[in-house]
Amino acid sequence: MTPVLRVGIFGFYSYQNLGDNVMAYLFSKCVKDDGHDPIVYAKRRFEKMDWGFKICSDVKEFVETVDVVIFGGGGLLIPRQQPSEVVKDFNDDLGLILEYTKEKSIKLFAFSIGGAGKDIDEIVPVARQELIRRLNYVTLRNREDLKLLEQANTEGEFLDDVVWTTSRRISGSRYDKGRSRLRVGLNIYLGSSRRSRLAKRILQIVTRIRKDIDFIFYEINPKKDGYFGAFCANLSQDNCSSKILTDVEDACGEASSLDLLITTRLHFGVIAMSYGVPCIAYSGVEKTRLLYKRINRASFFWRIGDIHKLLFLFLFPGAIQKIIRDGSEAIDPVIVENAMQHYTRLSRSLEGVLGASSRSVHHLQ
Repeated sequence: MTPVLRVGIFGFYSYQNLGDNVMAYLFSKCVKDDGHDPIVYAKRRFEKMDWGFKICSDVKEFVETVDVVIFGGGGLLIPRQQPSEVVKDFNDDLGLILEYTKEKSIKLFAFSIGGAGKDIDEIVPVARQELIRRLNYVTLRNREDLKLLEQANTEGEFLDDVVWTTSRRISGSRYDKGRSRLRVGLNIYLGSSRRSRLAKRILQIVTRIRKDIDFIFYEINPKKDGYFGAFCANLSQDNCSSKILTDVEDACGEASSLDLLITTRLHFGVIAMSYGVPCIAYSGVEKTRLLYKRINRASFFWRIGDIHKLLFLFLFPGAIQKIIRDGSEAIDPVIVENAMQHYTRLSRSLEGVLGASSRSVHHLQ
């Protein structure tokens, strides 16, 4: 009978961030499918984290419970010069994880983690430098970070973001795409600049004019009080509704039910595209621009100043149908197959841990 490992899954999972929760779910499912016990670290266990996996909320207890730790996805190698309170909280936990696992000589692996293409000595806080140096193996989701492997003397490789595999691992919606009304999802975070205010005004007008479209406004990273921080139009209109998405399966069902998604967030867009739903990245960050360029979707990356494109999309006859057609072209299957290799590498790493444990026991005997 094959021994069962207690596999700790650590990442940015304590803060109701949908993209990170999807990664926690995907890697935990892989571990469970391999016959091992996944234990997810989340300082705050939310109602929507009832995934059928064990959840641990104490760092020391987490490390004492597990045989090996997997850092499962996220921007763990991105420098944080001026971290928010949430990121500071995460950094503290990361430092403790590294300290306690070193004391117990627990092996560390990381899969589908990303940085910002910086050299290792530019990554702050220094715990993130220690992380890349301590890893027994790592898969990086950005080619720009490959230089870190040599700088840290760590074994690893580039593989496309694991979130591309979402549709392969989580069932989507059965919503009828043959309906007469379009479903357009919006998950946009806008500031207080003049361009942001103008974009909000345009979207308010568009939702009033396009009564033939159902607009669904999403919040995927709510605050502790459930505050809806994403843009939301007037919900008194019959064609407008809003939803807070923190449950992984609910979010995948929603994303896959859409005809078009417009989002500021990288991974919500990747989730949607994995189900064949076209996605416009509006006012996204640099990592989003690089990904859209890599997958030949550069024309779907819109900056905050591209307000005229919003007007054209919704007010020019046939424009939205054209972008839906163009964006519905399947993502290169090579990308998805490449992303599936994260699971293969994870399984092999756990086999290696078991093999090393068996050799150690044999040596002692």
